[in-house]
Amino acid sequence: MPASGSASSCSLESAFQPGHVILDYRDLAYNPCNDLIFPSIFKAEGYLSRPADAYYLYYAPHDTPGGICLAYARSIEGPWKEHAGNPIIRKDWAPHYHVGHVSAPHAIWVPEESQLFVFYHGDNDQTHYAVSKDGLGFNYGGVALDQTAYADFAKGTYDRVFYGRVFAHRIPSKGSRYVMLFARESNQGPHKHGIYLSWSKNARDWSQPIRIIQPAGGARFVCSPCLFALQGRYYVAYHAEFGNAEAGSPAYTDIWLDEFDAEFATRKPLGKFVDHRLFGEANPRVSDPLVIIEGDVACLVVAIGKRLNQRFALAKANLKDLQRALIGRV
Repeated sequence: MPASGSASSCSLESAFQPGHVILDYRDLAYNPCNDLIFPSIFKAEGYLSRPADAYYLYYAPHDTPGGICLAYARSIEGPWKEHAGNPIIRKDWAPHYHVGHVSAPHAIWVPEESQLFVFYHGDNDQTHYAVSKDGLGFNYGGVALDQTAYADFAKGTYDRVFYGRVFAHRIPSKGSRYVMLFARESNQGPHKHGIYLSWSKNARDWSQPIRIIQPAGGARFVCSPCLFALQGRYYVAYHAEFGNAEAGSPAYTDIWLDEFDAEFATRKPLGKFVDHRLFGEANPRVSDPLVIIEGDVACLVVAIGKRLNQRFALAKANLKDLQRALIGRV
């Protein structure tokens, strides 16, 4: 990766230092596609009564048949142990749905119900959710959002409602407890693409989505948003795809970052956050960012490698260095 300064110089791109691969499809018993996407890590210790380990990692392959999977570890760094019963959520769940694939899980503890909610898409026009007391056995919750939720949805067109993450966040004017950030891609035209926001008071009933981020800087597509907060400021990390290999333009995916106010009414684009070459000059892609802050360390878990042939890797940042880079103060 080209030098872009050091953490001490408050360079946004240099805040995270690359670590190791924490989950590799080649080590897994359930491996239908030689691919992993969309890591979601839940700290089970302190929430579940008898967790298999301190952390649960939910993930999936991208393509058919997909399948929501689980691994456990004592720490985010691993080693991660694959759950023997994967996939724990399949593409066929009678009588609720029969779809081509399920993928892109995101887990969040909902204290009002003392349950773990896992959101996932299947197919790309619906985001479902399932609920669990133990993180292993799930009851179907329903469809959180589908393509008809968009104010400008046109019947007979194909709209995507996918790659969503849900976070505990109060939008003051809405009285919300939760927000969902997700990607839209539509055959109505590129003006429909982007990162969208919906909010909820109970993590079950969701508002009509609004767009908060659209592709910029030459990006073809933006996806997989992750919300995190520091020093009373709110940041959304997401991956942005550039180039077109089929058209002879090198394709690569970087992580970008925007800052928002609590209302998500004011957006400040901060630019590139993580370059795809952080994990090696030949690496074409860092995608599906997950930012976890624990103590004085910020962890970034991403999918790396060629699209549809990815693994999960870890990067770390000293929290003070990240704060310097983001807001210019310790």
